Amino acid sequence: MSRKVVDQSAHSSASPETIWPLVADTTTWSDWGAWSSAELLREGEPPPGGVHSVKRLKARPATTTVEEVTVFEPPHRLGYELRSGLPLRAYQAEVTLTPAGGGGTDIRWRSEFEPKIPGTGGLYRAILSRFMADAVNRLAAAAEKS
Repeated sequence: MSRKVVDQSAHSSASPETIWPLVADTTTWSDWGAWSSAELLREGEPPPGGVHSVKRLKARPATTTVEEVTVFEPPHRLGYELRSGLPLRAYQAEVTLTPAGGGGTDIRWRSEFEPKIPGTGGLYRAILSRFMADAVNRLAAAAEKS
């Protein structure tokens, strides 16, 4: 099976240092994103949301995912892997905050995965593409209100 890629981006007038707390604190994701709830199940290093922290995210109507942070490089990079909740294998994602030349920050949310069920890769790529495009735009907007 071939790996599927979802790559979404947005620009925010906020600095990476302003955006980073929204990305790093999983418990805020339901405040600015389309998740109905977000909670930290296990603290990581550094606490609370660093490497090896585990988060549970619920999205309407009935999707619950569990993800583990694998990269934590304030204020520029957060990476995580899906542990459960979607029929995907080897799901990895990364949020990158890059200072923009004209000011503000370019936000990139990129993921790769393999479908567990043959023939569903395109469907999950389309669903995740829409969801991540919405998330990156909501993140940019929330940072500008901070």
